[in-house]
Amino acid sequence: MWGAKGFVVRNACGEWLDPLPHVYQWSEIALGTAYVTTAIAIYAVWKTSRKHNLLDIKNYKTTRLFPCLFILTFLFCGVSHYLDALAFVWPAYNSFALFKAVTAIISFPAPIVFWMFHIQVITRLSEKSHENQARAEAAESRAATLETIHNHHHDDEGIVTNGGEGSGA
Repeated sequence: MWGAKGFVVRNACGEWLDPLPHVYQWSEIALGTAYVTTAIAIYAVWKTSRKHNLLDIKNYKTTRLFPCLFILTFLFCGVSHYLDALAFVWPAYNSFALFKAVTAIISFPAPIVFWMFHIQVITRLSEKSHENQARAEAAESRAATLETIHNHHHDDEGIVTNGGEGSGA
């Protein structure tokens, strides 16, 4: 049931032009490799950023779920492409269908989690913007206070009194 019995290899289905079965296979292998290496790259970036605390991702609820889902999605999609290439020599379509169903189950939540992460990032950016605005207003208030203090050290004609000793204008 899970093997290739009862199925024909993919290139026996229909009338393929001569080079196209090979083009199809190598394209599937290339796509599979792109997906798998993307999964590895996401994992490497995630581990490096956590190890060196390069990204402020500890504030997000989806911190661990986000990279795990994307790593699994890319990994399973990559393997699906390898299985499509394998169908040219071993057409185990029942097994491939089951694997694709598992891939869909794993992959479906990824964009949902991505949007949740995006909302958290936007919320955090908004909070930081409010924090920066509050800091700017506080700095402006300090500058105004310093200017007021500085102006009190001048006499009525605007001449500096140097510690209370007038210039005698």
